[in-house]
Amino acid sequence: MSIAYTGRTRKADVPYRWCNDVQALAASVDYLVVCASGGSDTRGLINAAVLAELGRYSIFTDMIMSPKRDPRVKSGFQRS
Repeated sequence: MSIAYTGRTRKADVPYRWCNDVQALAASVDYLVVCASGGSDTRGLINAAVLAELGRYSIFTDMIMSPKRDPRVKSGFQRS
């Protein structure tokens, strides 16, 4: 399994593949795990455009449900 990441700044000492933004990250992974601080900086970070980039069998996990997810994006999720 390969690991990719994105964030505010690219880390020079991290061996993982960097993606310029969360939408590009979502397009390139099977598992999207979001670990980000809450607040106005990340409000709506995970929106319909990001989720549309995930594949049919991709898994999305938000480690802390917060304002990062656009509240209008609820349909189409399947709970397991």
